[in-house]
Amino acid sequence: MHDPYAPPAVSTGYARAPARHARIGRLRFVAFSLSCMAGAIALVLIAAQVAIIFKRSWIDKAAVIVIILTVLAMLICLLYLCRRRWNDLGRSGWWSALLLVPAAGLLALVVLVIAEAESDSNDFGPAPPEGGSWLIGYSMFLGLMIVLFVYLVRA
Repeated sequence: MHDPYAPPAVSTGYARAPARHARIGRLRFVAFSLSCMAGAIALVLIAAQVAIIFKRSWIDKAAVIVIILTVLAMLICLLYLCRRRWNDLGRSGWWSALLLVPAAGLLALVVLVIAEAESDSNDFGPAPPEGGSWLIGYSMFLGLMIVLFVYLVRA
């Protein structure tokens, strides 16, 4: 029975990243990937500065361990996001293993960013919600910040 006084059901269109068996659209894939990379880059830069300041001490070695663990965590995060994106394309998550091969990994990332997803439900779940304009702006902002960080580090 329909309650006429109930508030209307509103979908925010937000898909949480930690969902295990879910599909993720192109925009969310780019936004979550850039968030993962931006956080890892910031942590690596801080740890590298700490390692430079405290040369020849135990803090220097701890900073190197933090850098290695950060890079491994970023790789795991990106493999997880790529698995969900391959599921959105109707492919197995094992296609994410292509990221570990240098030339094939770059090609696989291009495919994940460019390829259209299946619009209907597939074996991996219902279609993900559409991304909004805030997601486009967020992705562009994070991409610009990563480029700026890389430029400033190289200068």
